[in-house]
Amino acid sequence: MNLEGDGPNWFVVRTKPHKEQLAYNELLRQAIEAFLPLLKAPLPVYGRLAWVRAPLFPCYMFARFANDATFKVKNTRGVREIVSSDHEPTVIPENVINDLKARCVDGVVELPPERFRPNQPVKVRTGAFQGWDAIFERYISADERVAILLRTVETPRWSIGKA
Repeated sequence: MNLEGDGPNWFVVRTKPHKEQLAYNELLRQAIEAFLPLLKAPLPVYGRLAWVRAPLFPCYMFARFANDATFKVKNTRGVREIVSSDHEPTVIPENVINDLKARCVDGVVELPPERFRPNQPVKVRTGAFQGWDAIFERYISADERVAILLRTVETPRWSIGKA
């Protein structure tokens, strides 16, 4: 594990589909700190749109634990695995979790009501790509996620090919 210090660290926990709340509650029951950011979104409920709270990252949540709790977390009801790199759970920096928590009101991320048009130039305001220019492509799901095309480096058309 890429541990930061001797104490517990934050990790991404992958859950079984639609079992985020179960895994969250089970981790808390075991006295493991967990964070499940939610998104208030309009979703169809019995044929009508209703505002519901859904996971911000479907099938993913965060948990903070020490190395000796890894087995317990992996075997928690609703948990599929701990996200890893090279077979070692990957530590999430504390500031990433703090930033996510700061965006939450009672555990729910508030999205701005701003709407975008396809091909509209936009600028990334926060996160890893903060300050980058992009082009809005489309909304990709009912929970207000978006697809954007990042303008990273301009390159001649002849310099690229199919992967």
